[in-house]
Amino acid sequence: MLEFAKNSVIITLMFRVLLFFIFASSSFGLSITLNNGKTGGNDYYILHIENEREFSCQVKIGNNYYPPDARHDGAQQAVDREYHCYIEGTLKEKIADQHLPFMDMYIRASANGFLIQVIPKIPSRLVNVERHLFRSDNTKQAGLLKNTHYTIVMDKQTGIALAHTKPELDFPIVYPDLVLPSIGALDFNKDPLTLKREGDITEYITIKNLYDAKRYDDVIEISTEAAKRYPNSVFMSEFRLYLARSLYMADEEQKKNAELGVSQIDYNTRLLAEAKAWVRSYASDKAYPEMLFMLMQAYINNDNKNEADYTLSLLMTEHEKSPWMKKALLSYADSMFASDRIIDSIRLYEDVYYMTDELDIASLAATRLAIAHLRQNENEKAKNYLQKILSANVNYLANNKDNALNLADAFKDNELNAEANKIYKIIFENTSKKDPEYEIALRQLALSPDGAQNSDDTYSYLMLYQVDFPNSDYISLINIALDRMFFNVDLNQTSQALHASYADLMSRYKGSDIYIRALKEDIKLYFKEGDYKQILALKDSIRDTNDTEIKAVLTNAAIELANSSNQQKNCAMLMLLIDEYGVEPNIKDRYKLYDCYMRQARFDEALATTSVGVESGDLNVRTDWLSNAAAALYSLGRFEEALKAAGDAIYEAARVAYADPSRAIYYRFYSLLRLNRWQEALDATQGLENIRGAHLMLIELYDAAAKYAAANALDSIALSYAKKTIDMQARLKISTYSPEIDFIYIDTLKRIGDDEAARIGALKLLPGALSPDAKARALYAAAEIEIKKGLIASAKEHIQECISMPVNTPWKALCKEQNELLKD
Repeated sequence: MLEFAKNSVIITLMFRVLLFFIFASSSFGLSITLNNGKTGGNDYYILHIENEREFSCQVKIGNNYYPPDARHDGAQQAVDREYHCYIEGTLKEKIADQHLPFMDMYIRASANGFLIQVIPKIPSRLVNVERHLFRSDNTKQAGLLKNTHYTIVMDKQTGIALAHTKPELDFPIVYPDLVLPSIGALDFNKDPLTLKREGDITEYITIKNLYDAKRYDDVIEISTEAAKRYPNSVFMSEFRLYLARSLYMADEEQKKNAELGVSQIDYNTRLLAEAKAWVRSYASDKAYPEMLFMLMQAYINNDNKNEADYTLSLLMTEHEKSPWMKKALLSYADSMFASDRIIDSIRLYEDVYYMTDELDIASLAATRLAIAHLRQNENEKAKNYLQKILSANVNYLANNKDNALNLADAFKDNELNAEANKIYKIIFENTSKKDPEYEIALRQLALSPDGAQNSDDTYSYLMLYQVDFPNSDYISLINIALDRMFFNVDLNQTSQALHASYADLMSRYKGSDIYIRALKEDIKLYFKEGDYKQILALKDSIRDTNDTEIKAVLTNAAIELANSSNQQKNCAMLMLLIDEYGVEPNIKDRYKLYDCYMRQARFDEALATTSVGVESGDLNVRTDWLSNAAAALYSLGRFEEALKAAGDAIYEAARVAYADPSRAIYYRFYSLLRLNRWQEALDATQGLENIRGAHLMLIELYDAAAKYAAANALDSIALSYAKKTIDMQARLKISTYSPEIDFIYIDTLKRIGDDEAARIGALKLLPGALSPDAKARALYAAAEIEIKKGLIASAKEHIQECISMPVNTPWKALCKEQNELLKD
């Protein structure tokens, strides 16, 4: 199981490991580890002393010191020997003495270092683990060299092996010209190999190298020929083993590439024959479980379930501890999975997963379990198994790329892209460009649906793929993905460059999601820059996308531009924006909006604008909007309603200090005139006089009253209000309503017989800046009254002035008639 890390060391049995201590100084690192086990009913102990730097250990017997691995008198007596190891360096802290039933150990400071003293209580032996004869050309000197690893074996049986021996022939073996000795090739019993022909050795090495290079078809051919050529070779079992292995691997690769349409070769039938022959011939070979595995797989491929079951049972009963038995169980479960017996396959995968102590097999089982649970849409279980692999044996995915790719693809198919990408990344980081898995992993990382979440990494993968595989069948997808990723990476472009990039993308991807995204980002940037007109210029493209977010930006741009136009009193632009984009509710300054509606003669909309204000709780606000309503109603010709609105405004104004009902009075006056309620209208002017005094608005009302009275033969009223208009203009030093109001005044005076006052009024006009027509009229009026009063000389003077004017007007024609009359 992956959950339980194995800290024990396996030699023949499972040992318990006791880690005494691991410590280091600035100049060295030392570890002392004790393993113990049992064999033949006897406990034994192995003490490992390891250091980063070389050090020396010696055997002390009595007062004499000896090198490791030597036999010495009295060695069978545990109390007769000690082991002293001297290590250079300093201890950071004091290490406690160790007193155990089978040994004592002390660590003491010494000159420039410290001494480790081990005193065994049972028979023991010091072994130089890294001793090599070839480190020196003198075998005796080789034993005296320092090394980095020594072991002390403490075992009651050791005393028998190291029993007292008599002195034997002792002479130095020196080989100065051959520091690395060689005794030649060994057979499988580790004896020197002597053959009359050496061709089978060459064939064996060739076959092994070809197999390692995954040239399976070549191995099949050469191993078949080798078996025929060397029927009595000691390598015969190996020839046939590699033949079977290659048949199995070639068949597996052929299955993997079946979708490519390559013609199929029947490897399985031959594998079946070879495997059956091999297991009959080499039942004691160490590769026997492996061959049973391949035989079972061949039966499965041949749909021979009974033989597959039987072969699997042989593995389970006779080779229970072999990893090939567990692999066979996984392969059998794979066949169940392939036939949609998913629940049964999961049970078998779980059996292997929980029974094995081998991380790679447990990882393989976890891989299969994850894929099976993904098929069942049990995503959380699948993710848990993946996490166990990543936590306990991530190298399995790096070293078994086919299985890793299958697992990643399964997660991808279930849209668990984050998990898939973890696996693809491991494959990518542990392959080179020449590996086929490299392209697959890089492409999957580059084209991941979750690419936007890690945009910088994804952009790097896309760019790398473009460089590494410019002629790939997938390069168009990579280019599109790279263009799509443009929106998620910061390339430090200026606004102008960004607009150009967006325009390029829109031109190349019309109608696609990239086009919509480019348009969206483009108008967002324009909005940020405040270039609302440019956004409106793209309105047709925006509307064609039918994208809610983009349309919202368009509307917001219209709102911003409309409010700006409203503030600038650009009413024509404002009306266009309101009509085109329906942004009227979003206009902030309602007073200015109302004014624009009135200026554009859109009186109904102006009236609608007043609806909220007339209900306001603020009496000043209500007064203003009632006055606005009165103006709109008047402009619509709804005089009775205008009169009521004006009256309401005047009423509300009276209820609050400093309220100004002037405009309400103004429209009340005009509405009353239009309803021919002139007496009430004149009363309204009095109210405005009380509020405003001398004011342009009051002059306008006076002028309107005078004109109304003149038109309706109300001479006294006309005379009065014409006089008021003229006098107030003089006070304010304006001539807005002249000379028309002056002519009303003059004509009214003439009608009531006050000719002198009329003549004076006409003469007052002459020095002013009059139009030619108005001046001719004033001259005619003065001359007419002067003729009536007998002031002929003055009349002629005025008539001549009138006639001499360089323009033709009706009044000039009347002057000419007067002139003719005076001639007569």
